[in-house]
Amino acid sequence: KNGELSVQVVPEDIAEISAFGQKERSIDYLYKKEKEHGNLFDSFLIAEECKREDRWKSQTIKNFPRKRKEAALLLPFLAEKELQLDLEEASGMHGEEENKRGLKIPYGINLFVSEENSCCLKLFDLTETRIKKMFVTSFDITKMNIKSTSIEELFLLDESAVEFFYNSIGRYELFVEKVSFGSNSKPQSEKFLKLIGRVHGGIVVSRKIKMLVFGKNNFFGFLEEARRAGQKEIHAEDLVVTQRGKNNVIEIETRTRIVVSKKISIKGNARVFLFIELGPEISHLDIDELQKLCRSPRIDMPKTSIQLTKNKISIGETQYVLQFLKKNITATDVFFFANKIKTPFKNTKITLVSEEMESISFKDKGLYVLLCITNEKIDVRHMTVVDMMDCLSNEEKEKIKKKVFVIRERLYMKNTGIFFMELLRETVFIPVIEVEVDCFTKDWGRFGKTIGVHVETNALLWNIGPGIKGAGEIKEKIGEMITQKEPVVENKNGYPKLVFKEDLEHEEQREQGESKEQFVAEYQVFEEFRDCLDSNLLGESPIIYIPDDLVFRGDAFWLQGEGGSPDDSCWDHLFEDSD
Repeated sequence: KNGELSVQVVPEDIAEISAFGQKERSIDYLYKKEKEHGNLFDSFLIAEECKREDRWKSQTIKNFPRKRKEAALLLPFLAEKELQLDLEEASGMHGEEENKRGLKIPYGINLFVSEENSCCLKLFDLTETRIKKMFVTSFDITKMNIKSTSIEELFLLDESAVEFFYNSIGRYELFVEKVSFGSNSKPQSEKFLKLIGRVHGGIVVSRKIKMLVFGKNNFFGFLEEARRAGQKEIHAEDLVVTQRGKNNVIEIETRTRIVVSKKISIKGNARVFLFIELGPEISHLDIDELQKLCRSPRIDMPKTSIQLTKNKISIGETQYVLQFLKKNITATDVFFFANKIKTPFKNTKITLVSEEMESISFKDKGLYVLLCITNEKIDVRHMTVVDMMDCLSNEEKEKIKKKVFVIRERLYMKNTGIFFMELLRETVFIPVIEVEVDCFTKDWGRFGKTIGVHVETNALLWNIGPGIKGAGEIKEKIGEMITQKEPVVENKNGYPKLVFKEDLEHEEQREQGESKEQFVAEYQVFEEFRDCLDSNLLGESPIIYIPDDLVFRGDAFWLQGEGGSPDDSCWDHLFEDSD
């Protein structure tokens, strides 16, 4: 009713699944069916969904129906929700005497198999079955009836599971697409390294490991054992490494390398990079909390955070890693954030290959990167400058001022980011400019350096907190730098059209042979624009200032934003320079 979902009480005689306990990394569920009833209700099942923020946790069904018939109805649901089956709880299941075959495991159910619960596998038929995930600990997987069985991802949680699996390769009709190793699998062990070699099939470049994950600071220990075993290259599609501190750092002369073809995620020690080679098709690089080693715990060393995907580069904390990037950057979305760098890397030069960037963002001292960019013209759809620090010398500023910034749609500046205007000497027009000030700063005196800056815009939006000291002066200075074109309404053939004062002369020169359909289309665009503003820009965010004498019949043209930037569809006709 009124757009709200109705909630009804679940009948007691309907089977249901509900969560009864949550742990740090898992959620336990219970299956409940209190009464017997006809075949109609046997197919009904009510389930409690986990919260969105808990979906990363493993979900386990902790009990199981005793009757085979009910179990057969429950299994497809567990598969749909990708729940993990507790095999020990299935030990009490019984079925009809005439049906001796085990239940088929539908694709999607996760299995945890150990030496203790492996006896319960006889209740299920795993032959010619595709299993999504199987976790194995201290158990010989070859004891299972796995004829023509396919496992999408096999987790070997300890050293015994690794050894059993190694011995089973080539002797059974078992197909494994991805192998993952637990923290107790001891990647430094000989069996582990031999298993890597068996996966490669003796020809390193012909086979790849789907994913290779190292945790608990065992990366360098693994490489040391690989060196002793004579393994020169290990190929993997995805590599995840968590390596902190100074422990187990090996000598540089080892020739063992891990060649990664798709995705890399590294957290901690920067020396991990010395033993990794990037494939030509790498599409994702995520680096977090890289930190230089320092003998004194009192010295706060700058950390590095990098994210590289096919079209995006994000570098945080320090710009030290800029020198490791290729000269030509093909990404169209870049973000630079640094607050601890003291001097730019003068010898580092990078070129933005894309002629039309999607977005460029700077925060704090991230503007240093502009000194490294060789492009004389930077053409971008959206640009963001937040909390700009006064970190550039006058000489460095003059060098940046020579660049031409072509901002095709929107420039967003927050707090001291407004002083980015000082660098826009060669820019005369930006379609939409948005300014936000939400905290007090003593740097407002820097407005003196913006004298002479003059940029025109179709829409100036600002959101300056009423409690900000000197808010009136800030607005005055912004008005001196940025001029909003005067919007007017032109009636042509009876159809109103929103234009800007400078556009009138151009509009008069248009050919007189425009069809009636074109005018109808213009009218519809105008109406959609006005309706969109009325519906989407009513709230508490930036105000669009339009002269008081601009009034539509029945509507006051005084517009306010809602929580952020207006919908792009409202501004399509604003993103054009009239000159």
